[in-house]
Amino acid sequence: MWGNRAGWIASAVLVLIFVALVYTIAGTNDPTDPTDDFMEKLHPLTLKVNPESLVSANDSGDAGPLYAQAVEEFKAHKDLYMGKTPPPAGSPLPAFDLLVQAAHKSQMSMFSSNPGQLIDYNNVHPQLEAMQQLGLACIRHGFRLGKVPKASSQPASADQVARGVQLVEAGFALGTKMYNERVTYQEFVAAVSVLSEGSVTLASILGASDARRAHSFSMLHDELLASQKDYSYIFSTLHSIDPKFNAQAAGNVFYLVNPKNRAKVDRMWTVEALRTLGRFRWSDVGIAANQRMANRRCKELANDPDPLVKQAAILGRDLTAEQYHDVKY
Repeated sequence: MWGNRAGWIASAVLVLIFVALVYTIAGTNDPTDPTDDFMEKLHPLTLKVNPESLVSANDSGDAGPLYAQAVEEFKAHKDLYMGKTPPPAGSPLPAFDLLVQAAHKSQMSMFSSNPGQLIDYNNVHPQLEAMQQLGLACIRHGFRLGKVPKASSQPASADQVARGVQLVEAGFALGTKMYNERVTYQEFVAAVSVLSEGSVTLASILGASDARRAHSFSMLHDELLASQKDYSYIFSTLHSIDPKFNAQAAGNVFYLVNPKNRAKVDRMWTVEALRTLGRFRWSDVGIAANQRMANRRCKELANDPDPLVKQAAILGRDLTAEQYHDVKY
């Protein structure tokens, strides 16, 4: 009745092996672990040279409303502020004055009060871009006032130098507040560009007249440049479009969103990782366990008490298959 008993046993063994393979491929194993090279580059974003020790932020209040006014003024007269249209002699530049008023405020909630402005799947954010350009324009205008070219026989007056330093410090302070807020990596990069230019400019203007402070600005500039390689690597890991790489690096993303790691991970990376998990829900990430974990974390953190983490989790949770194909990297 049973025919060749050995044949049936061999067939049963093959079936068991097949079932085991299917079971594994279906993702019954654990999600991918983080990679060693990623963990080596994941270090705190706290700067050794604190920008607020160089340009104080001791005045109470939120600089956000002043910056919002300044950005609107800048956008309305962009050519003027970017130096494409020379301003009439003695003409006011109210956007720069607003930056000066905001410079020493202790807080800024420019985007954190409305995180949907930045936490999305777009790669262009005009308000943030204008804010960055405004900060750089203020720094460059201050430099022109405070530092006369060597070919000139007329040195800058004390008032010119003071005004120049004031404007560069105002742009630098904007960069500091953007760095401290850093809702997303894009805001972080904008902040670093403003801080870098502000620090090297202030080091140049101050020079021998305040050598100690000038040296601190130079140290900050060097620190900002040195850190960029690691941070760029982390960001590129999170936003790769290579399925094979994503399958290998999925554990890095899960590490960033694990609530147990919250104290060790900068919130900016958690936000970026949640945006990535939204894409993981609809893409090839190697094993089904990775896809399940992506869904799980987005759902769990959609109720997170941190409003920025919550916004990012909801964004990832609600991303549809149709929207996924239109995501901008």
